[in-house]
Amino acid sequence: MGKGMDIKLKADISELEKSLKKLNTAARLSTKELKEIEKAANVTNGKDYEFKAQKIEVLKQKLESAKLKLKELEELEKKWAKAR
Repeated sequence: MGKGMDIKLKADISELEKSLKKLNTAARLSTKELKEIEKAANVTNGKDYEFKAQKIEVLKQKLESAKLKLKELEELEKKWAKAR
């Protein structure tokens, strides 16, 4: 039977953590804003197009935030692949 091998990688990912923390905060704020828009739209029975436009803008922000987060994670993956 073969023996297992443990490999420990040490890397300074503090910048990545800060970046991801900012992106997660932005995503949470967008979600909160989206919920507030939804509540306001429900009060007006969803007929107000202004609320729908606001909702679209918040969703666009969430999409951009997710794209940035994905890019950060892809960059980290590339760095780790090079380190192997």
